[in-house]
Amino acid sequence: MQPAEWLTIQGTVSSVAVDLVEIETADGEIIPFEGRPLSFAQEQGFSPDEGDAVTLSGFDEDGEFKIGQIALDGGISITLRRRRWPTGLGWPRSRGMSEQAT
Repeated sequence: MQPAEWLTIQGTVSSVAVDLVEIETADGEIIPFEGRPLSFAQEQGFSPDEGDAVTLSGFDEDGEFKIGQIALDGGISITLRRRRWPTGLGWPRSRGMSEQAT
């Protein structure tokens, strides 16, 4: 299986709830950030507010954008998936994968 091509998308947090963060892209598309990826990011200190600018890196799979990394502009950056995982794409196994943006 060919690895998916990774894309970088700029967006703005349009809605924040405990279990869902919605990110709106420049063309008006809404990308949901939820489930285990969101929980992991929150555990690492990801706490966005509506209106925050974010940068997403990820890939399209089955018509859905899968977030591999999310960064608050001027703030924290969280890696959720690696581009190349030894057994395919998956979640980080340690908390050491988050990093502060400089």
